[in-house]
Amino acid sequence: MTTTLQKPLVRLELLEAVRPELLTRFLRPFEDYLASRDISLTGSGDLAWVGRLHQVLSTVDTEAPADLQQGLLDIAELTTNDDAHESVLTAARDHQLGLFAVNPTTTPEDLAFEVYLDHREVFRSAHARVQTADVKRFVEFPAKDDTQLVGPVSASKQLQLSRMLGGWFRQRNRTAFCDVRVFESKDEISIVVIHGRPPRNQGAIQSDDLRTRVTFVPDKHDVIVYDRRRNTLGVNAQFLGEQDYYRRAIGEVLWNNPEHFVAKPVLSGQPLEEQGSAVLDPHGVPGLQEVILREVRLVSQGKDNAVASFKGQDLRPFLDSPFGRLALEFGKVDHFKLSLVLAGRPRPLQVEVHVPNDLSFDRQVCSDIVHEYLLEAGFMQMPTAQQQAA
Repeated sequence: MTTTLQKPLVRLELLEAVRPELLTRFLRPFEDYLASRDISLTGSGDLAWVGRLHQVLSTVDTEAPADLQQGLLDIAELTTNDDAHESVLTAARDHQLGLFAVNPTTTPEDLAFEVYLDHREVFRSAHARVQTADVKRFVEFPAKDDTQLVGPVSASKQLQLSRMLGGWFRQRNRTAFCDVRVFESKDEISIVVIHGRPPRNQGAIQSDDLRTRVTFVPDKHDVIVYDRRRNTLGVNAQFLGEQDYYRRAIGEVLWNNPEHFVAKPVLSGQPLEEQGSAVLDPHGVPGLQEVILREVRLVSQGKDNAVASFKGQDLRPFLDSPFGRLALEFGKVDHFKLSLVLAGRPRPLQVEVHVPNDLSFDRQVCSDIVHEYLLEAGFMQMPTAQQQAA
């Protein structure tokens, strides 16, 4: 059965923009399937043919090859904007590929297809970078010492990590499938882990007069970022068990020590409790003009553990009021939101902190300023040498 999708698998503009010879090369492994849908690769390339191809790809078809669908989705993600295109260029430079020696005017669409077809490892690296750039919330784990990772993450290390994580997920009824993709830059190592969720069983329409049930394992993308500058590991995963296992697995595979990254408090609301509105000073951080507290949540330190939340355009008056000082004296800050006004940016950058180690903000915007301010204000603390030794 085939049914037209409300949202096409691939944009028509992408199929029309790529050079016909590249599109034909991409489709060649699926020639038999396309022929069964009256799409011939002979003489392909005109807009009418692309329109018929798009119609076939814009249907729900149980016989459609999974590699065809996933390949189109992955390629499309690398043509969404200038940042995605730059990710491909960066990955190509890192692998010392002269992709533009012949044609310096290569379009983002041509480049994405070309790298997918001829340089799959570069494609995977660029795809990992695009995915990690979109993630904002991370649980942070500091390293127990200053040992830096020497050299790139080898293919054997990636395979070892994939097998280790796959075995862990298999024991939790999520299949052993685990695809690990790595992107490395001067300041970061970004790792995307594609694995299964728990199986699902739901009703599905098989034909005009037949309803059935389908069992399947949805996939999920987790993101891990090692910050070389701050020597911390950021983990974006749904469950606490996953977050902690990633911490140990990365340490074991890349540092030969499962406890290289430690589960210690990194973020604290204590500066708000002790200094009130004074802590919202920019502290001389270059590029930071103003810090505004938008929201704070307090948990009472009594037996009832009562929770009180305060929201507003600017909570400085609340912090300095008698009631605010009293609330901060008897409550412990476990969550707060800040707006950072940055030089040259029309809109403030939103930063959200969940104590003790959950930090959320747009990592594509002035990450250095965010971390420098949190450190200067005392909201973020790295373990001291004495704490590391202990």
